[in-house]
Order: sequence, then structure tokens, then C-alpha cells
Amino acid sequence: MSKKKFFLSSFLFLFSIDSFLLANVIGFVEDFSLAPDRSLILRELIPGTPDYYYYHALHAQHQDKHEEVKKLLKAWIKRHGNTPRSREIQNRQALLTYNNTPKVSLDYLKEQLRLRFDHSRKVEGRKPSHPTKLDPKLLSYEVFYKDARQSYKNMQGFENRGLRKIDPSSLSSLQKRNFLERLRFPDIPNLPTLIVQDLRDKQSRGFGSLPVHQTLTKQQLDELVSLEPTILNSDSFVRNYLSRLTPSNDLNWEEETDEKSAWLNRQLVFTRSLSPAFNSLKANVLFNVLRHKCSQNQWDRALFLEYLALPRFVNYLRRDWTQGQMKKEGAQAVNLNDAFINFGGFPPIGNEVPLVRSMLLHFFREDSNYEPFSKFLTDEFLNPVFAEAKLTAGKGEAERWYSLLSTAQLQNLRERIDLSFAVNNRQSFAPEEKVELKLWTKNIDRLMIKEFEINAFNYYLKNGEEVSTSIELDGLSATRERMIESSLPPVRRKLQSVSFPKLKKRGVYVVEFIGNGISSRALIRKGTLRLLEKIGPAGHEFRILDESNQLRENATLWLNGKEFTPRDGIILVPFSNQPGDQTVILREGDFASLASFNHLGEEYKLRVGFHIDRESLRGGENASLLVRPSLRLNGHPTSLQLL
Repeated sequence: MSKKKFFLSSFLFLFSIDSFLLANVIGFVEDFSLAPDRSLILRELIPGTPDYYYYHALHAQHQDKHEEVKKLLKAWIKRHGNTPRSREIQNRQALLTYNNTPKVSLDYLKEQLRLRFDHSRKVEGRKPSHPTKLDPKLLSYEVFYKDARQSYKNMQGFENRGLRKIDPSSLSSLQKRNFLERLRFPDIPNLPTLIVQDLRDKQSRGFGSLPVHQTLTKQQLDELVSLEPTILNSDSFVRNYLSRLTPSNDLNWEEETDEKSAWLNRQLVFTRSLSPAFNSLKANVLFNVLRHKCSQNQWDRALFLEYLALPRFVNYLRRDWTQGQMKKEGAQAVNLNDAFINFGGFPPIGNEVPLVRSMLLHFFREDSNYEPFSKFLTDEFLNPVFAEAKLTAGKGEAERWYSLLSTAQLQNLRERIDLSFAVNNRQSFAPEEKVELKLWTKNIDRLMIKEFEINAFNYYLKNGEEVSTSIELDGLSATRERMIESSLPPVRRKLQSVSFPKLKKRGVYVVEFIGNGISSRALIRKGTLRLLEKIGPAGHEFRILDESNQLRENATLWLNGKEFTPRDGIILVPFSNQPGDQTVILREGDFASLASFNHLGEEYKLRVGFHIDRESLRGGENASLLVRPSLRLNGHPTSLQLL
């Protein structure tokens, strides 16, 4: 008996919990529906809330108090907008008041349901009472053009395609700006003139504020300068112009010295026209021009002086000169850490002292004094460099130069060991070219030269990265060794030219110079292999080209330790289940190069366009449907036969 009571009480307890949870889910609507006096339960609602308006309006409709409902709806919509619940009450109101105000209710329903009653019965064979064709004059371009101009204050009445037919000279300032805002390509006649007119307007936000500014050609930018010279003070314009000076992507300007020289010269000519506000850019360009010229064994004194004249706060530049230059209008001191690589320039200068010292040492070997440079550089900086240039070159009376150095500086100069490559060494060699390296040596009686031929394929296979001068050579036997002896005094510095006649074939070589406890290495690559990629229906289709862009039909590709061989000069690499960047080895005989590509997965996209002539849709007759399918594999068009 006790067990039955316990079961019954437990059942009732669980039932009460379930009922409580269900009540919570239903909420206020249940209390409102079951309340004996709904006016009392409505007092629980917070005035001004959507629930307050909804249930009060619903209660008023139940009591046929339609005027009160109107007042509630007006306040409700004003505070919360026309919501779905307010429209529900309005729909009920239209139906409940139909007997009293049928016209108002019907007008409301017509508006809400968008009903039309202007249909007419079609009678076959009846002569039409209206024109059967439109008047061409009403559909002419001139009529639509005039309507679009008169209907809007801006260019809203025109599609982007229609902008090309507009005469911009007839537009107002607002229309002209809206016209320029919507342009995406700069192929509009007299576009520079339009841009200058807009820039002179008080509402203009300056050059660079409109997308079309970023698309102008160099010729158009030059025209802008001729129309508005002050535009050269715009940082956005300068960056845009600088990016237009870069060489074509089809050129390897790092190896094609003539193209690099032309590029640097274009930058130099442009930056010379800029104000002192762009001193950092001027210095960056001059620095790279000087460095490039030095690599070509061209030592431009005038250009070097032009570089030194730019103001910057460093301890070796005369402060009085810098302060004088900073008094110029808008002048900015050079920031050696400013980078311009993102818009057609170069990385930061960083430490300029090595270049400055190397150029001074070159000039001071023959100069009788350093007066031309003392205008910019301090005597504390020039004296030791001048003395070092004379002593290391063996020029003049040594005692005279000793007087320019302190005891510590002289001791350091005598004991210093130099083994460094000259700045005018070539950066690349073709497979058939003779290899010759230049390096400065000082305080080295015996110079050991070791040549190592690196098995690039094995190195790439093991390490998956390019060979560098930090490669571990311990335990490896040099391919060739030789010794160069010198009897120069410890203070003398000599430029050694060392040739390597045995490096005749394509390959990767490391040359190590060892003398008096220090060493320097040079990495020499002769020849290269590179990938030419195409996405095919079965995967990546590769062709391998050499340094002369000639197809190497027998070259193979290694990926993850697997060799892929060519067929008719094409190497097929299937798509991957794990897409991502991959490093590959390109191999031909005993020569190898490293390359990379983005290994794609297999992703298809089918797009279909449909067109049907609406006039061909006739009852009981066939109509032609034009279908234009397009299948793309990883974004590239491919054959529909793959479906």
C-alpha cells in the first residue's frame, strides 16, 4: 500500500513539474486567454512594450471598442514601427469594422493585397483600339538621356555602361564627382582635366579618394602634374606615380642590369621634382641608384654629394647643415627606416655607413683633401676614413696620415684583417660565362681558395630548401684548392681578382676564401630550371624551362620523393587531397633547381545560363530554349565532356 502511495505521489509531482514547464513555454497568452477578467491581467504588462499594445488592442477589439484600437495602433506604430504583430491587429480591424465602414476596409485590403481590377476580356478577331507599336521618338536615347538628367541631381539615372556616352563637361560639380566615383577604368577622354576640376572643388577629399585615381596611366598622371603642379605634394599621388615606373613583370630586372638602370633613372628623375617633404623617398632612391652604380663599377661623385646633402639626424652629418636644410618649407628629415617597397620602391636603407665609407674610400684614394665632403660630414668622421684610404692604398707620406689618427685608431687599422667581396662583383653568371670574383684583402699573407661542387639534387632531397653560404662543408673534400701569397705590409689593402676557369658547366658551387683566421664564402649558381604551369583536366600540367626560357623536354619533376617524368614535354601532376604550397625539385641529368607551386584540390563548378524569347511562348506550341553551360575546374575553363 505504501508503495502505491509513493508511486501516486511521485506521478503527481512529476505531472505538476511538467505542467509548470509547459505553462512557462506558453507564457502570457494562456493567462490572458483563461483570465475571468482580462482587464486585471492586462495590468501586469509594462506600458509602451509591444506586448502591452498588442494585448490591449486585442482586448479592445473583443469589446468592439474600435476607436480605442485606432489610438493604440497610432501610438504603437509611432514607437515601434509597423511590425508583423501590429499588421495583424490592423488586418483584424479591417475585417471587424467592415459592416460599419466597408469602403475603408476594402481600400485597405486592396492596398495590402495589391489587387487590380483593370483586366479586360480578350476577344479574338476584335480590331485593337490602341496603337500596336510604340512611337520610336519616345524610346530614343535622347529622350531617356534627358529624363535621366532631369530626374536626379546626381548620376543615378545612368548605368555604369552608359557613363561612356555622357559629355562630362556639361555636368554640375555634384554630378561630375558622382560620375568620377563610378568610373572603374581610365579610358575616358580628357579624364585628367575632369579630375583636376574635381580636386579644385571645396568638397573634394583630395587625390586618392576616388577609385579611378588608382587606375590612371603614367601619361595621365603626367598630364595631371602639368595641369595642377601642386599635386606633387600629395603623398597618394607620389605613391601612385612611383608604382607606374616599375618594369614589366615579364622582365627579371634583378639580372637585367640595363632594365634596372633605366628603372632607377626613372625614379631619380621623378623624385628630383618633389619637395623636401619627401626627403626620405629621395634618399631611398639615391641610395639604391648609388649602390647599383657601384655594382657596375661606376662611382658617381655628384650623385653621392646629392645624397649626402639630404638632412638626417645622424652623428656623422654636420648639425648646422641639417638644421639649415630643415628650415625649408615643409622639409622633413630623412628616415632611414622608411620602406617604399609596397608601391614600386625599395626596402628601408637601414644602415647607410657601409656604402658611405666604401664610396669615400674610393674617392679618397686619389683626392688630395676631403673639402668637398666636409660641407656635409663632420671632421671626426672624415679624418680617419681619409687617412685609412691613403694608408691602405700606399699613397703619399705615411707619417702625414698617421697624424690624422689616434693611437687606438692606428693600432686597430694595422691589426684589422679584411677579407670581403667587392661591391662590383657580378650577381649572376650564365652557364657558358667565365666566373671571376673580386675581393678586398688586408693583413693576409696566404689566401687559401677552396672550390666545392654541390650535389644540389641530394641537398634539395634531404633539406627541401635552397643551398646557401651557411651550408655545412666540414668533412667534405674540396673539388679544387689553391693558395695565393702576398708580401704587402699589414696596413695595405689590395683588390684581388680571382678567376675560376674550371666552373664551366651548369651547377651550384661554393667558393671559400680563408686567410689569417677568417673566411668568406661565395655561392655561385650557373643556370637554372623553372616551371611553366597550366591547369588541365587531370591535374597540373608543367613544362620545365631553362635560364634562356628554352623547353627542357627531358627534365623531370620530383615531389615528395616521387619522380614525375614528361610526356611530349609535359609533366602531369594529379590534383591533391591535401591542397597547399609544395616544394619540388626540377632535375635534368646531374643538374637540379628548386621550385614551388600551389598544389590544388579537384574542385568543379558548373554554371548554366538560360535564355528564351518571351514572344515564342505560345499556348500549345513548342519554344526553343538557349542553354550555355560552362564547366570550370579550379577556376579554369574545362571540357563539358568531363561531366
